[in-house]
Amino acid sequence: MKRIELIRLYGFQMGWGFFSTYLILPILTPLFLAMGMSMPQLGMILAVMGLSVMLFELPTGSLADQIGRKKVYLVSLTMAMTCYVVLLVWQSFYGALVAMFLWGASQALFSGSLNAWFVECFNQAEGTMSLQEGFARIATRAGLIGALGALCCALVVGSGEYFGHHDLDLYRGLILLALLSSLLLFAFTKTKIRENRVFDRFRLSNISQIPSQLSLGIKACYSPSLWRLLLTVILLTPIASAIEKYWPVRLETLSGDMSVGWLYGLLMALIMLLGSLSARITTWMTQFLNHQLGKVLLIASLIKLSLVMLLALSGDLLLFVSLFLLFNFSIGLGLSASAQLQHEAVEDEVRSTVDSIFSLTTRFGGVIGSLVCGFGAAIIGLNNTWLLLAAMGLCGSYIFLSPEFNPKVIAKDRQMIEQG
Repeated sequence: MKRIELIRLYGFQMGWGFFSTYLILPILTPLFLAMGMSMPQLGMILAVMGLSVMLFELPTGSLADQIGRKKVYLVSLTMAMTCYVVLLVWQSFYGALVAMFLWGASQALFSGSLNAWFVECFNQAEGTMSLQEGFARIATRAGLIGALGALCCALVVGSGEYFGHHDLDLYRGLILLALLSSLLLFAFTKTKIRENRVFDRFRLSNISQIPSQLSLGIKACYSPSLWRLLLTVILLTPIASAIEKYWPVRLETLSGDMSVGWLYGLLMALIMLLGSLSARITTWMTQFLNHQLGKVLLIASLIKLSLVMLLALSGDLLLFVSLFLLFNFSIGLGLSASAQLQHEAVEDEVRSTVDSIFSLTTRFGGVIGSLVCGFGAAIIGLNNTWLLLAAMGLCGSYIFLSPEFNPKVIAKDRQMIEQG
């Protein structure tokens, strides 16, 4: 298979997954509120989801390196579909807890699976395209398809409310649509995704080997480039998480009595579209900067942190929404460059394990951001807390100037890189 064909296949497959997810992700919190959950119950439900992700993240990544990435991904889809069924038939506090536990497990299983499959197949496929450009093209295609899911969500909720349908009925319809979409995706993945390596069949003994596999992954993270990347994740993720979790609070404050419920799905669709654009711009930046990927990431981080400061200081609804969209655009800048730096430093035998370590580190940074923002907002205000986290992120940005991320490339080498 040629690299461009592999990219089209994986981009479509990933986009389909995003489509299914974004059918219900924008209405997840409103769904629980419509089910009658109180704010403390909502907090417990979301906490269970987070704990589930952290519980399964590393073991399932290690398992994917043993029994295969496709098998683990299919289990991830099965977990997600079971979550949808629970939300449809058991609409209570305990049903929501079970559903979010399954959702968290699904996300953990997904994080260490098909990305590793793609990198291995990409390295063996015909073609001269760089891994960074490959990831960028996948993000572009997947983002466009995922945006359709968010748009469908916004359209269903907006039109349903206009014609007087009950919110809970609309949410059930979206869950059913996500379930059907995931069933079709399961069949597509089962027939179209093929692994080049032969993996073990699942046995109980595989579980006992998880600690040793995890140990190999942790040792791999001691490499000069990987531990630096992990450090930037810890320092830069908190501010991104703080914006992600608390921007609706700021939006509701600025909107006053205006109804903005319909806006969430639309904004998510625009965010996905902007992510597709930022992926293409990352490729241009990489070529312009002579494939100095660290400099690409530094510029992307400085743009993001500048937008955080503007967000914190904005006092107008339209300005806030515009800056929020630009902030999410900046998050997509450099993602493909970071992915290349990570996967170039990892052997196939521990690729899924290391991917899960990075995912868990990201979630740990997210927890830091949520806690700091939650307590900081009560003490110094939400805006000042964002500025404080932005300052912490600024310290992490300068790690990208490390020679590990910016090897010197002479003109002849640059031409060879651009050709593959």
